[in-house]
Amino acid sequence: MKSRILAVILSLLLVFACTGTGLAAEVETEASELSLQALSATEKAEKDPVVKGKVIEVSLQKGSSRARSNYNKLSSALKKGGGSTSIIVKIKKPGSYHVHSGGGGALMLRSNTTLDLNGSELIRSGRMTNLLQDCSKRGKRTARGYGLASHITVKNGTLNGSGGTHAELNLVNIGHASNLLFSNVNFRNCRGGHLLELSGCRNCVIEKCTFSGHKGSKTSEAIQLDISNGKVGWNGVYAKGSGNDCTPCKNITVRNCSFKNYPSGVGNHHTVKGRHNSNIKIVNNTFTNRSSSKAPAIWCYGFNNSEVSGNTITGKYEYGIRVSGGSVRVKSNTIGSSSKKVGYQAVFVVRASSHLRGSHSRTPEKVTGGVVDGNTIYSGYHGSPILVTSGSRLSSASNNEVHTGKKTVLSVSGGAQVSQKTGNIRI
Repeated sequence: MKSRILAVILSLLLVFACTGTGLAAEVETEASELSLQALSATEKAEKDPVVKGKVIEVSLQKGSSRARSNYNKLSSALKKGGGSTSIIVKIKKPGSYHVHSGGGGALMLRSNTTLDLNGSELIRSGRMTNLLQDCSKRGKRTARGYGLASHITVKNGTLNGSGGTHAELNLVNIGHASNLLFSNVNFRNCRGGHLLELSGCRNCVIEKCTFSGHKGSKTSEAIQLDISNGKVGWNGVYAKGSGNDCTPCKNITVRNCSFKNYPSGVGNHHTVKGRHNSNIKIVNNTFTNRSSSKAPAIWCYGFNNSEVSGNTITGKYEYGIRVSGGSVRVKSNTIGSSSKKVGYQAVFVVRASSHLRGSHSRTPEKVTGGVVDGNTIYSGYHGSPILVTSGSRLSSASNNEVHTGKKTVLSVSGGAQVSQKTGNIRI
């Protein structure tokens, strides 16, 4: 449209130069009509998303008074997802935009959908619950296994919980989903809950994201990797009806992310006997926390065949890395720094007290394998920086370098066993 108008204007100038005013008047009329058409299209675009092939551009408006309108526009665009053809919902112009559903509803992500924030910030407003959730094509939020939604991407911008108006609310809540990507997203300002919860999800990558800003609980994880079980008091959104099937998380990678001032960075504190999260990789991330916490920076609760490696942990936590049950490789992490030694146990390997299906009773589950190798620890803790206890079984706890004048590098107690314990150095 713009190119056509430009061509008409150029023709108008040429006509004035060569043929006089008669023909010029006719061309001027055509140009005016085209301008009105362009204006009409612009006004329409402000009301409805403009579809360009597989891309849906959404124009949002600044100011809290526009929050409901912004929600409606985004929701309308996202409802076009769920089909066999992928769509990209892209915010047209970068900016900070409030969104409010007018009730408790979240923006719903369907299969085969990319939400491109395009450098923008979405601010949860009013009494909105979660900012983002996933659902089926028809808007349902329960399914068995990993069948609710798939191939969802969120990228390039900020999701701001604005502190929330309720306690214990997650900013983003995704359940029973597969093939997920969160890339270059700044998750911030959550109250009581988690910035990102994955409940019974598989094949997910979270990369180059930042997680910061928390109020309320001193135990919440910024990213919680949970099991879909609603009978023991968690995951109410995705563990209703058929969704209450104890689906665990599988094949989740959290890499090259930054966690700032959250009680816990990544993990969970629930498990169901025989239904453990598996193949979880938490690699090359940084964790720091100014306030006191009652949770570890990384908590692998019943994780099987998983890896925690290349991470840097500083600041105030209950523990650096806690492994409770399952099998985890803890390798090449740096905990503390030469200028600021940590005052807590750097690595704690202990049994997990697990919920049973459909019951509040608990039974202990031991660590069944894994290693604690090649970690560098700057410790001001009064006891051993690495403790393996409560019947835990490791194949190795070796080649760890601990900068401390305190006790031994490694303690093994409570019937625990470590097959190889060589090369540990205390400096």
